[in-house]
Amino acid sequence: MVRLSRLASVAALLTACATANAEPSARRSAHGHGRAALPAPHVAPNPAAEGLDLPPEARACYDRLWRGGVTFELVDRRRAAGVKMPIRLASAIGGVWVAPRNRSRVHSILDCRLALRILHWSGTLRRAGVAGMEHYSVYRPGARIRGSGKVSGHAHALAIDLARLHMRNGAILDVLTDWEERQRGGEPCPMRHDEAWAGRVLRGVVCEAVTAGLFQVVLTPHHDAAHQNHVHLEFRPSKDWTYIQ
Repeated sequence: MVRLSRLASVAALLTACATANAEPSARRSAHGHGRAALPAPHVAPNPAAEGLDLPPEARACYDRLWRGGVTFELVDRRRAAGVKMPIRLASAIGGVWVAPRNRSRVHSILDCRLALRILHWSGTLRRAGVAGMEHYSVYRPGARIRGSGKVSGHAHALAIDLARLHMRNGAILDVLTDWEERQRGGEPCPMRHDEAWAGRVLRGVVCEAVTAGLFQVVLTPHHDAAHQNHVHLEFRPSKDWTYIQ
């Protein structure tokens, strides 16, 4: 486990990532099939501006997301049990599109508060040359943590399982194949500067998100076999610590 205060800065990596479009060794993932399409729901006007009967916390979150340039639809909470502020995206978040690999309508539901975290993260992603982010899931109804049986952040749509990054230069970076050094129990951060470009980008954007305190539980391929093909990034409201492995 690494506490936030112990993480090394990755500013140098982000400078290097800014030149991603010129990277000669960029390669496409063998598993890539191009960008995963977002669903095209009916887009509601700004809920906060429409005067809907919403709890103050939800109203504030929706308004902040809308003012951040993100369009979305509200999801009926009866269709998203366990999710406090369920939405579906109808646009990119901060210029970075986010979509489930299987295009599932269920897995495309996320809590507004997670969307805000991704919005804060989007600047780091853009500077690294990221155009889009593919995930295995965000919302999984009733999801439990393997081994402990505790409720998972996925049950509340507050966790995203990052699978692949789609880069502006056409490369597709896959956690399964491009996250290089993955010793079990090792520290995901700081950077390994001897990694290939793809690995440095993946590790760099994840470590920068942790340094910024955007997510409280971050599980990488260093954690266990179940995380060999993705990075679990989970927001836990009201927590001021970060666990990363």
